Amino acid sequence: MAAFGATWAQELLDPGVFRAEQERLAHAWTFLGLTRDLAHDGDWFRASIATRSVFVQRFGPELRGFENVCAHRGYPIRRAEKGNGPAQCGFHHWQYNREGWAVGIPICTLAYGKAPHDVAARLQPIELATCGSLIFGRFPHDNATETLESHLGEAYPIVEIGRAHV
Repeated sequence: MAAFGATWAQELLDPGVFRAEQERLAHAWTFLGLTRDLAHDGDWFRASIATRSVFVQRFGPELRGFENVCAHRGYPIRRAEKGNGPAQCGFHHWQYNREGWAVGIPICTLAYGKAPHDVAARLQPIELATCGSLIFGRFPHDNATETLESHLGEAYPIVEIGRAHV
């Protein structure tokens, strides 16, 4: 996109320019939610990164994040804003583990002739990082190497402890 040239307004309406912008933003650290909303094992919430739906879930002591799209038919795993329970698709009931691998597929042997772990279906993971009680995420990319601390710069230690330095 030109740097505010004569066609800048037209470029704002161009679907191709919008898609390219969203692709770049998908790899930037984005605030997703608060750790207090994931206090218990199985707690999850839905958020978005660059117009793509994602969810963050507590699996024991770990927080994990995934694109909110079933690997089977593209149905959303999470349809509510938040909740508690296994990562399971509401369409065909595929269930996923903490790594995002399909571990429960109804009638798997009959439908695919193999066990769920041999189907090798997986949710698209997102990278997560926390600063204090804030959870940030982004989609992985070879060029997305900046740490959250570097991204937040001087704000990182302020946010990390939850109050401003005097």
